[in-house]
Amino acid sequence: MAPPPSNGVVSPFVCLIVRVLTLICLLISLILLTTATATASVSDYGDIKVRFKDFRAFRYLCAAIVIGVAYTLVQTAFTVFQVSTGTRFGGNGLVYIDFYADKVFHHSVYAHHYSLF
Repeated sequence: MAPPPSNGVVSPFVCLIVRVLTLICLLISLILLTTATATASVSDYGDIKVRFKDFRAFRYLCAAIVIGVAYTLVQTAFTVFQVSTGTRFGGNGLVYIDFYADKVFHHSVYAHHYSLF
């Protein structure tokens, strides 16, 4: 016989591991984005070195990564509090703030993305 279905609650420790991995990936992305350079060969001008600051889209991407790092740091602090004390910071009220903050970020990112086309 199959075990009963779970109630969908994820362990706070698993959430902490995922948040730390997210932070690591964001920091790696930021480092790669800001340090990457390339050289393009143009017949009239010779070799041109292309850097991070040459593209406005890279600046937008960098800002998005920095906002993601800040958001992940705040969420990681809340998760560390939950793991250490066993209770959620702010009780159930913070769940609503977290849910609606995710909605605002999601819609603002996609609204900007679709406005480019």
